[in-house]
Amino acid sequence: MSGKSYPSQPIPAVGAFIIRDGKILLIRRAYEPCAGKWSVPGGTIKLGETTIDALKREVFEELGVKLKSMKLLDIYDYISKDEDGKIKYHYVIIDFLANPESFEITPSSEILEYKFFTRDEALRMVDLVSSVRVVMKKHPEIFENEG
Repeated sequence: MSGKSYPSQPIPAVGAFIIRDGKILLIRRAYEPCAGKWSVPGGTIKLGETTIDALKREVFEELGVKLKSMKLLDIYDYISKDEDGKIKYHYVIIDFLANPESFEITPSSEILEYKFFTRDEALRMVDLVSSVRVVMKKHPEIFENEG
């Protein structure tokens, strides 16, 4: 997600929950919002782009992998205010359970590092973004049934 601070309206975005062998792929973001924190691959939807096309593009841009399947997982409202109470960020994040064609990852400059974590490992992380934490807690089943 590009750092679109103080928007005039909510910004639609997508996130990819990619699970392999019961572990989730997390990336550490290089840029705001949430620079230095762990999240799932994803970003904002461009004008004229479908949600699915945005998801495929963002995952390919960030990881260099193509998605073969995806299914809607959850929708999360990320609203962050500054010290004065003004809304600094407002994203409507549409999260998908996504299945890549391969796990041969070539990270882009948007990513400081990437790693697979168990659900418990990820939930213990202090620098995991709130949206991913909430969706993981709501959907423990994604770690059990793959495919």
